Amino acid sequence: MTREGNTNMKLRSFRRLWIETISSLKRNRVMSLASVGTVAVALLVLGSFMVFAGNVDHMVKDLEGQVEITAYFDEEASDLQVTEGTVLAAETDNVGEVMFICQEEALVMLHEQFGEDSDLLEAVEGANPLRHSMQIKLVNQEKIEETAQEIKNIDGIAEVQYKSEVVERLLGFTRMIRTFGMAVALFLVFLTVFMISNTIKLTVFARRREIGIMKLVGAGDWFIRGPFVLEGMILGLGGALISILIIYFGYPALVRSLTQTLPFLPLVEGDGFVEEICRVLLGAGVVIGALGSFISIRRYLQV
Repeated sequence: MTREGNTNMKLRSFRRLWIETISSLKRNRVMSLASVGTVAVALLVLGSFMVFAGNVDHMVKDLEGQVEITAYFDEEASDLQVTEGTVLAAETDNVGEVMFICQEEALVMLHEQFGEDSDLLEAVEGANPLRHSMQIKLVNQEKIEETAQEIKNIDGIAEVQYKSEVVERLLGFTRMIRTFGMAVALFLVFLTVFMISNTIKLTVFARRREIGIMKLVGAGDWFIRGPFVLEGMILGLGGALISILIIYFGYPALVRSLTQTLPFLPLVEGDGFVEEICRVLLGAGVVIGALGSFISIRRYLQV
């Protein structure tokens, strides 16, 4: 067969694919619209949960960023030990930032904490009982115990403090949220595949004799499957676009409203976050639609 003949055959196959797909959508317009609506709702729920999970993760990271190790130098530590200890702490693995606080600064901060009752500290003005210290921010909070032990082993360090119970609860909460999020996402994907599969299955059932005849005369599986897969992809794409429009315009409005009402909440802002979710929903709609169609027609190809 010549190259021109091969090209014409491909064009005819492509034309047939679209004609059969559009005809099927028209014949089953009510079910198609119901399927698009179902996909839109399922993906909207999935997208909303992604928005919720993203903001929870952002809040947790914000809280994790506030978890610090406080290291106190020995009262007898020399200036050299203090300087070298600060440098060694900054060079320790998993340490992101070190802020050195001298005795005088610590006393000023204590005055600020006492506020109107700072007069109570006048008795210690002459002999400052506070010690040099370091506030240490970490890169990975899950390694806080290991890092705290390394800091404690530095020469001149007398005591290391961190709220271990708070850290453990915070990390446990983070793991629980992420695990729960994955479970919900998988359930919603399964539900959407099931809905599309049932919609396509009605079309396949109506044309089961035609499919059987095509198989008997030697038509390939993909020749038969193509229109159904394309139909599922269109249904998935339609549902995805509806959910995307709602989230794309709805989330910024929600952020503006919550920012005015609850300004202390660290919400994720910016178009990048929403656009990433929209891309995921768009891809999920197309893939889920194709997968649902693929599953629904498989049994009718076993001739």
